[in-house]
Amino acid sequence: MSRERCFAHCFFVFISVALLSRIEGRQARSLQRTPSDVSNDSDNSATASTVFVPEIGDDGYSTQRSKATSRRGAHNGWPGFHLDSTSPKPGMDGFVEDDGVVGDANHSADGLFTCIDAAGMDEVQVLREQNSILKHQLEMRPAVDEIVSEKIKRHLEVNLALRSSLARCQSALSGPLDEAKMDELRASLAILTEQTTDDLATSIPNVTVDDVGTLDPTSLNQLFLSLREALAIQATETRQLMTGRNVLSERYTQLMKENDCLKIMLANLSKSSNLRDGLSRLAEDTTKTMIANETLLKENKGLKKKVHQLEKALGQRDGTSAVNILNDADLEDDVPLIQHLKAGHMGMIEYPQSATEHLVRCLTSVPPELASTLNYPGLPAYLLFMAVRYTDQINNEKAVKELLSGAKNAIQNVLKNKKAGMEHFAMWLLNGLRLVDLMKQYSGDEKYQRVNTLKQNQHALRQFDLSAFRQQYDDLCVSIYRSLVTFMQRELKDDAAKAIIEHESVLGLKEPGTLPRRWRTKSPAECFTSTMTKLNQFFRMVTQDHALDPSLVRQIFKQLLYCLSANSVNFLMQSQKTCTFVVGIQIRANLSQIHEFVRLHSATFHGDDIMQALAAITECAHIFQARKAKEEDIDGIISMSKFLSNAQIIKLLQNYSPAEAYDAVTPEFVQKIQTRLQDRPEPTAPGLQPGSYILSTDYVYPVVFPYTPSNVELDTIQIPKSLHMEFVKKI
Repeated sequence: MSRERCFAHCFFVFISVALLSRIEGRQARSLQRTPSDVSNDSDNSATASTVFVPEIGDDGYSTQRSKATSRRGAHNGWPGFHLDSTSPKPGMDGFVEDDGVVGDANHSADGLFTCIDAAGMDEVQVLREQNSILKHQLEMRPAVDEIVSEKIKRHLEVNLALRSSLARCQSALSGPLDEAKMDELRASLAILTEQTTDDLATSIPNVTVDDVGTLDPTSLNQLFLSLREALAIQATETRQLMTGRNVLSERYTQLMKENDCLKIMLANLSKSSNLRDGLSRLAEDTTKTMIANETLLKENKGLKKKVHQLEKALGQRDGTSAVNILNDADLEDDVPLIQHLKAGHMGMIEYPQSATEHLVRCLTSVPPELASTLNYPGLPAYLLFMAVRYTDQINNEKAVKELLSGAKNAIQNVLKNKKAGMEHFAMWLLNGLRLVDLMKQYSGDEKYQRVNTLKQNQHALRQFDLSAFRQQYDDLCVSIYRSLVTFMQRELKDDAAKAIIEHESVLGLKEPGTLPRRWRTKSPAECFTSTMTKLNQFFRMVTQDHALDPSLVRQIFKQLLYCLSANSVNFLMQSQKTCTFVVGIQIRANLSQIHEFVRLHSATFHGDDIMQALAAITECAHIFQARKAKEEDIDGIISMSKFLSNAQIIKLLQNYSPAEAYDAVTPEFVQKIQTRLQDRPEPTAPGLQPGSYILSTDYVYPVVFPYTPSNVELDTIQIPKSLHMEFVKKI
C-alpha cells in the first residue's frame, strides 16, 4: 500500500510541475538547442551529475534549480537521494531513455530524480538570462495595466491547475489505490503531455512514475510542501496585484472627479469675475456720464446767459430781439418740449479739503437728545462714510486718513469730557459699530456683500482698503462698551444687595410683633423699585433711543445681572444675620420679578443664557432652604452648587443662622462637607477668585460685536439742517 501511495505522490508532483512549466514557458520558443550543443553536453556528462529540484522563483512560479552532487555522499537538500554514475540520462522529451540500475545493494535508497549532464547547467543559466531579459522588457512596457491583467490571469490559471491537481491527489491518497485510479492519473498525465507543445516539452522535468515511486515518504512530503508553498506564494502575489490594481483604479477615479470639480470651479470663477468686471465698468461709465452731464448743464447755463446778453444787445441796436425774429419766421411745425432728467445721487458728500476739521466737529458734536430724533439711527456714521466715499472717488489718500483719524480722535475727546454721560457712550457705541459695518459692507469683499442690493454694490469703495481703520474703530468700540457697562453697574451696585436680599416681596415672613426698621438711607423696597426702574430705563435707552443690535443688548444686560448677583453674594459672605431660611425665600421671590422682566422682553432676551448670570445668588438661596442635618444632605448641597466655589459653600454654612434649634448647622456637618469638597475640583464660573469667597465685581464677559449690514441706500439719505452742514454738498 505504501508503494501505491508513492505512485499517487508521483503523479501529483508530475502534474503540478507540468502545469507550471507550461504556464511559465521558460521562453523555449526563443531558445533551440543545436546538435553541437548536444554533443558538447554529452562530452561533459562524465564529470558531474545534476538533480533538478522544483523551487519557487522571484516571480512566484515554480522553476528548476540544478544542484551538483558528488558520487560519494547523499544529496544535501533532499535526504534519501543517492546518485551514482549509472544514473539514467534524460531524453529530448524530458523522460528517461534507459532504465538502468539505481544504486547498489549497500544503499537503501528510496528513489532518485532523473539526472542530466553538466551541459544542462549551462542551458539553465542561458534560460535564466533570457528570462531576466524578457522580464526587463516586460517591465519597460508602457502599458502597465495590461501587464498587471496578464499576470493576474496567469496566476489565476496556475492556482486553478494546482488546486485541481491537489484535489485529485488528495482524493487518491485518502483511500486505497486501485488500477482504475492509477489509470485515471496516467490519463491526466497523458492529456497534459499532449497539450504541451513541442517547444515546451523540454521544460518538463525528467521525473518518471517509476522514479518517484521509489522515493521515501520524507522526500515526497518535502515535495508536497514545496508545491503547497508555491500555491500560497502565487495566491499572495495575486491578491497583491489585485489590490494594487484596485488602488490605481480608485486613484484614477478620484483624480477624474477632482478634475471635474476644478473645471466647474474655474467656470464659476470666470463667470463671477466677468460679472464683477461688467458691474464695475457699468458703474464707472455711469459716474463718468453723470459728471459729463453736470458739465454740460453748467455749459448750458453759461450759453443761456450769453444768449440773453446778445438779445439785449440786439434789442438796443435795432429794436428787435431773437424772439421776434423767430416769430416772424414761417415756422408752422410745433417744436416738442425737452425735459431734463433729474441727475441721480451717488451717495457721496462733497466738501472742501480745508473744511475737514469743521466737518468732523459738526458730526461729533451732535448731542444724544438730537441723535435720537434723527431719521436714521447712527446718522452721523452714515454721513461720515459718505464723505469717505467722496475721498475714495477723487483718490485722495491724505484726505481719507485725515478724515477717519480726526473723527476717531474727536470721538475720544467727546467721551473724555466730564459732561459726557451714559447716553453719550450709548450713542457713540451705536455710531462706531455702524461705521465699522459700513466699511465692511462697502469694502468690495464678497462675504460682506451677500445681502447687498445692486445699487449698494455699485457704491463700493474702489481705491482704498480700510481694514486697518476698521480694526482701530473696533478697538474703540470695545473701549466704549466697557465704559458704558461700568456706568450702568455703578448705578446698580449700591442698591443691589438691599434689593435682592432684604426686600420683602412676600408679606408675612417676619415674626409677629417685629417692629419695622428705620433706615438712615433708602429702604430695601425703595432700592428694589429703583433697581427695576433703572433696568427699564437702560433697556429703553439701548433699544429705542439708540437702537443697538439685539445681540449686543443681551450682552449688556447679562453683564448687569451679573453685577446684581456678585454684589448680593458678597453681601451674604460678609453678613451673618442675613444667612437665614427666610432670606432664602425672599431672594427667590425678588429674583422671580427679575425673571418676569426678562420674560416681558423675550423678543430681545431669547434663550436662557442671560439668566446664568444670576446662578450664584440663586444657589445661595437654595442652600439656605435645603436641609443641612444628615450626611445624605451633603450630596444635594454639592450638586446644586455649580457656580459657587468650595470656600463660598463653607462660608455660607458657617454664617447660617437657624430660626429654630433643629435647623442649626453643626460643626461636624461642616467638617464632613469640607472633607467631601476636597475631592471636588474648583468650578470655572465667572468672577470666581482662587482661594477666596468674594466674587469679582469688575469682571466683564467677553464681548462679541455682530456684523449687521444696513438696508439703507446711501443716495436716499438727506442731510438734516439741525446739523448745520451747509458747507457740504450731496452728490
